Amino acid sequence: MNAMPAQLPAMLMPYWNADPATPTFFAGGRPESDGILYRFQKDGHAAILKILELNAEDPHALRVSEERALLMAHFSSHGVSMPRLLPAAHDAASIVIQAEGRTFRAYAMEEVSGKAPHQLTETERPALVGGMGAVIGQMHAATVLYPVWEGLPRTDGAPRLLHWQSEMDFFAGWLRDDAARACWERLRLRLAALPQTRATMGFIHNDPHPWNFLWHEGALTVLDFDVANCHFLLNDIAIAYFSLLMELTDRFTRPLDRHAAQGTLAVLLHGYNRSHTLPAGWEEQLDLFLQYRRLLLLCAMSDGLGVVPPHLAAMHRLALAEEPVI
Repeated sequence: MNAMPAQLPAMLMPYWNADPATPTFFAGGRPESDGILYRFQKDGHAAILKILELNAEDPHALRVSEERALLMAHFSSHGVSMPRLLPAAHDAASIVIQAEGRTFRAYAMEEVSGKAPHQLTETERPALVGGMGAVIGQMHAATVLYPVWEGLPRTDGAPRLLHWQSEMDFFAGWLRDDAARACWERLRLRLAALPQTRATMGFIHNDPHPWNFLWHEGALTVLDFDVANCHFLLNDIAIAYFSLLMELTDRFTRPLDRHAAQGTLAVLLHGYNRSHTLPAGWEEQLDLFLQYRRLLLLCAMSDGLGVVPPHLAAMHRLALAEEPVI
């Protein structure tokens, strides 16, 4: 991402009635980051400000960003374990601001304490998987009550915004490997053949991997809703599970221990089913979504598969062979 204007955090502080002198860098700002986070003081408590730049070449970027902010507010109001959002002036969920000829969106939330996955002890880590499932279930129980689930219609009749097909279009344009593009389009056809109903689709987090959770006193908090999209509910489960499988196999460079993989899935689904359940038979489609996640990650981590890093070579081979993940 491009560097933020230095004065931007201070410019935003009045919207949260906070001292412009208090923001300090917290995280983000790397080339692969979608935004940058600053810590500031709000009413004597630590808070986090997240700033994202809107794509100047995308006329729909603001509409998409605002809808994601509304989804976050909806999840927060329905008890999802996430940082409490701090409303800006006039109870706005987020602020859009211009600086140096660029457009940014910012929102604020309470800072939450907790451990990242790599900081967990051996006794804490087993609860991570079930906790992830439980929070994903919370989000899905809330999203079935959210009015947007098929994407946002466009007045020009073009494909809907915030739709799973739009995500596929984006990565199809990014892929530079002909064989991978062919695999991608075959995956698209298989997904499109699935029932797309209110019970199977929703506005989902779309990236609930372990690093988007914090652990504190036996509970998990989910973070980072900035790629939320209208997608199959099963996709969130597949994303979480695929990340765990990558850990079990060191990015599939080691053989998969099927007993461990099945046990991990059972714990993940047990947590999920405490808050929500998928329609009967949908778990049978899990491997399709794991294959989708595998190829999407490869694209994102390999410059459109233009150059595949050595540590991803095994995933690349399995993806292009269209091998089942489990």
